[in-house]
Amino acid sequence: MREEGNFVWTCVAENEMAAAWEARTGAKLSGKDGRGQSQRMTLIRYLSSLGLCKDAEGVYALSEEDVQRVASGIPTVAEVRHRGLKRRWNVIRFEFWNYVDGGNPSGHSVIQRLAFWDAARYILERNALWGVGTGDLDRSFQSAYEAIDSKLAPAFRLRAHNQFLTLVLATGPVALGLWLVWLVWTVGGTRPRRMEAWLFVFILALSCLTEDTLETQAGVTFAGFFLALVSDRRAG
Repeated sequence: MREEGNFVWTCVAENEMAAAWEARTGAKLSGKDGRGQSQRMTLIRYLSSLGLCKDAEGVYALSEEDVQRVASGIPTVAEVRHRGLKRRWNVIRFEFWNYVDGGNPSGHSVIQRLAFWDAARYILERNALWGVGTGDLDRSFQSAYEAIDSKLAPAFRLRAHNQFLTLVLATGPVALGLWLVWLVWTVGGTRPRRMEAWLFVFILALSCLTEDTLETQAGVTFAGFFLALVSDRRAG
């Protein structure tokens, strides 16, 4: 697990760090920070993000501003230094290394999809030809999470969030192939709107990588509207 490229769980002397924190702030490190998170973990991450050791020397190297940030719940200096996409990328990197180290991905919108796909892999290995059927998909996912002893909390044990995977799991690879062939055939039949049709298919395919697009009202509306729009003039 890393912060700003620095390993989090190296150079850690917890008793020394806790004593130094209490001496500087008058507060126990075992409490919560301003965001309700473990103050101990926030301090460890913040020191790591600065490239400091997690010991007394590291704590005393913090500025008063750094101490206030830790107390308020800011876990990494990247949250202060970075903005926009760079800041989001830093969060995703931390969540990924946390997951690789065996951490719980629950609530992490990007990384928990790896756990979804791990459950999907388990189902696919056992139902590779015809799938489990659309009506049994939810039950199959819950059984898969139990079988692989997933770290996801029950509230986050969802389906694949990938339309391609969902189609394969529910109806098998033949059905997925037919759907893809139909999409290409639809585009091939458009004459004056060929470019718009390819653009629509690209956007639809992209959305299907991270969502079950065709199983939501918004996704079905989007797909139905644009399929009708680009397919209204067929090659004669």
